[in-house]
Amino acid sequence: MKSGFFAAVVIAVATASASALAANGNRPPPVTEPVPGLRQTVLERFEIPETRYETAIMRVEFPAGHFSPRHAHPGPEGSYVLRGEVTFHFDGQEPKTYRAGESLEVPAYAIHSATAGPDGFVLINTFVLEKGKPMVIPAAEVPAVAAQ
Repeated sequence: MKSGFFAAVVIAVATASASALAANGNRPPPVTEPVPGLRQTVLERFEIPETRYETAIMRVEFPAGHFSPRHAHPGPEGSYVLRGEVTFHFDGQEPKTYRAGESLEVPAYAIHSATAGPDGFVLINTFVLEKGKPMVIPAAEVPAVAAQ
């Protein structure tokens, strides 16, 4: 069941991405830099038809040694390390380092932080979120029920 849902999301992502590029005249996507050196590029964001969910695909670049404070996402996140290495710290677990070519899944509302390796890192992130909810929730604001 789980793999079927994610397979459907992958197919939807590929279709929507191609359509969005064509509709956008193949212009580069918007880039935000909320913290100097931390770059977030929204590659695609679209609703999943006939559901209350949307998908966001992002390229995230962290400079060497950058620390991302504890936070969560209101839906699952799939991450692929494109370049460099990153150490994820999940509440209640030992830290785990991921290197280029590796991927990980972050469950909905899992409180975590991340530290960039000595050369920084680049991730491709895919989020499946309830429509209208923010992509990032500071750890202090994560509902107690959702964090369990």
